[in-house]
Amino acid sequence: MPRLALRNSILAPSAIALASCLTGLLPASAASADRPATKAETAAIKHAVLTGGETCRPHPAGPCDFRHARVSTHDARFAWADVVREGFSGALLKRPTARSLRFRVIGTQGGGIGECSYWRALAPAAVLRDLDVVGVIDDSGRAHNCGKSPNPPASPAASRVTLGSKRFASEVPQYQGAGRVRPKVIGDGNTCEGQASQLKWKHWGSTRATATGSMCDSPQGCTSACAQQSSAQAVAYDLGRCTAHGPRVYRRAKARVRDVDTGEWSRWSSLNTFGASGRLCRSTVK
Repeated sequence: MPRLALRNSILAPSAIALASCLTGLLPASAASADRPATKAETAAIKHAVLTGGETCRPHPAGPCDFRHARVSTHDARFAWADVVREGFSGALLKRPTARSLRFRVIGTQGGGIGECSYWRALAPAAVLRDLDVVGVIDDSGRAHNCGKSPNPPASPAASRVTLGSKRFASEVPQYQGAGRVRPKVIGDGNTCEGQASQLKWKHWGSTRATATGSMCDSPQGCTSACAQQSSAQAVAYDLGRCTAHGPRVYRRAKARVRDVDTGEWSRWSSLNTFGASGRLCRSTVK
C-alpha cells in the first residue's frame, strides 16, 4: 500500500505530541490489510506447508509449488500461503504469537472453492477479509470474500443472461461456457491454454461482466507440455441479442493470463475460433 511521507523533516515538540495523540485515536481497522511475510516468516511458513502433516504429501501430480506468503495485519498470528498443485491451491496457517515462527497449517483450499462456513470456523472475519480468503456463501454456488458481507443476489434479469446463445452452445460443444450464466470455464476445451477456468464473475447482467480465475501458460522455451496454472482475467461484453426476439446474451468474451516468466499480463484473446464474426451467436464450423 502507498505510504504518505511527511513534507517537513522538523516538527515542533508540541506538534509531535499532538500527532501522537491523534494517532492513538485512529481506529485500528483503518490499517487492516495483509503484508508480505518477512524472509524468516516465509521460510517458516514454507517449511510448515511443505513438510507438515498431510498438506503436501507425495502425490502423482508432483511436488507442491510454493510461491509466496502473506500475513494478516489485523492479527499477525494468521498467514496465508499461496502454494499450488493439482487439487490444492492454498493454506491458512496460525502461530501461537505474532512474533513466533512456529506456524502450523489449520486449513487448506482444494482445487475448487470451499464453503465460507469452513473458513469462518478457523479464523475471525477480519483475518479472512485481510487475507482475501474466498469461499462459497450459499446454495447457489456464489463465491465471495468470507470476511466481507456478500453482495445481494443478482436480479432475475441478470440471472437469465447467458454467455452466447443456446444455438452456439449446441453447435460448438467444444467451446466451454457457451449458453450458461456465469460459467466457471470459458474457451476451447480441447487445450489447457485455450480456456480460462475457476472464474468468479462480478457485475453479471451489466454492460460488461468481469472475472478472475486461472489459465495455463508455458514457461519460455518450453512446449505446452510444461504448461502451468497462472492467474487470469476474463471479460464478457457486447450485451445484446443474437436474433431479433432472442434472449439477451453476451455476444463476445475475452481473457488474458499472467505470464509465468515475467509476471506481465498477456494480450487479450477471444479464445473463440468457432463463431461467425467472432461472436458467440452461431457457428462457422461445418
